[in-house]
Amino acid sequence: YLPVWVDGALFSCGDGHAAQGDGEVCITAIETTMTATLRFTVRRDIRLAWPELETSLARPRGRHYATTGIAPDLMEAARQAVRGMIGHLVERRGLSREDAYILSSVAVDLRISEVVDAPNWVVSAFLPLDIFGTSGRIPGQMTGSRSRFLRARARGPAAKSGRPTSVTRWR
Repeated sequence: YLPVWVDGALFSCGDGHAAQGDGEVCITAIETTMTATLRFTVRRDIRLAWPELETSLARPRGRHYATTGIAPDLMEAARQAVRGMIGHLVERRGLSREDAYILSSVAVDLRISEVVDAPNWVVSAFLPLDIFGTSGRIPGQMTGSRSRFLRARARGPAAKSGRPTSVTRWR
């Protein structure tokens, strides 16, 4: 999914890579020719700050949904990726913000996806889709902010307030 900020925006595709590791740490990957057939659907019902993607089932580690963050500061790029994932889980999976935050902490893998385009870092947040099972919901998930998932994770005074217990703050 790519955000579009202007009417009549165009798309450009190039720089084919046969392989590239997460991080693209120097000027090159394994460059190759590319023949692509692309199909686009404009989704006016989805608003994105940064690109998001869903991996194919052909990947060895299964299907994932990923959000990205791009910034000159690594921590800011990570914050953007996590915020994007929380937004995705709230808007498209129906989780409360608290549950989405907790789920991101226990199930999302952050990856440094690119460092070669100084001064910007690209961080991706990958969520394995198999955690939702065939129903599309997390097992034991209830609606509302005080789900069993949240209560099972919370301990001490924070459990009574309904606030996540994490000490890390993503503003």
